[in-house]
Amino acid sequence: MPGKTRRETLIEALTCGHEQEVNKAFAAWYKDLTDPIKGLFWSDSNGNAQRVHWMDAGKAHRDQPWEGWFSQKGLYLWGDPQGRPMYMGMTWKNTLGNRFFKQRYVPVNVTKSPRSRMQLMLARRYAREWRNSDNWRIPELANQIDKIQHEREKPRYRDAHRFVQRSHGDVDRIWFVLLPLDSGSSEASRGWIEARENLLFSAAKVYCSKNGWPMPWKGEERGKSQA
Repeated sequence: MPGKTRRETLIEALTCGHEQEVNKAFAAWYKDLTDPIKGLFWSDSNGNAQRVHWMDAGKAHRDQPWEGWFSQKGLYLWGDPQGRPMYMGMTWKNTLGNRFFKQRYVPVNVTKSPRSRMQLMLARRYAREWRNSDNWRIPELANQIDKIQHEREKPRYRDAHRFVQRSHGDVDRIWFVLLPLDSGSSEASRGWIEARENLLFSAAKVYCSKNGWPMPWKGEERGKSQA
């Protein structure tokens, strides 16, 4: 009988909530995840890969095991084109699929949604402007943030800005992984999942520090709607 995969070991450590075990499991998992040979990306011929480029997410979510992962709640991690952890988030109220495709990150069909205000579509539109800027402030995008009246909308634009910066404008090669978690009763799910997000974030920071990489960031303070 085959042993546990490193992904399963990480999810188990997160579920148990032991910080040292999470740090150890994260390091082993991430090394495999980004290995030049083992760390494959999802494709039509490689449906079991753990990583997917965001532009392929709409196709991947119709495949198993991705369809099952997207139907659950839990954590997610975004990575930059150099393979480094970039951003972490969670969903406790809705499924990962709703979070990605309906609330925040990517349209199901990228080619049919060129003017979408989803986060990665915003980043893609402003990547060219970033390459012509001082690499710290994208004037048009920064002006959009200043004009936004609803505070819930601002994180989407701020993170789009940071995604462009951290990818050095190579937005199409940004990728993500999903880590579905069973939080038990719905009444406790937010606090339970948020505690696991903090553990994942802490482990990623330790790993980045050891490798001399830029520090990742995680989702801003959330309201009830998880906008």
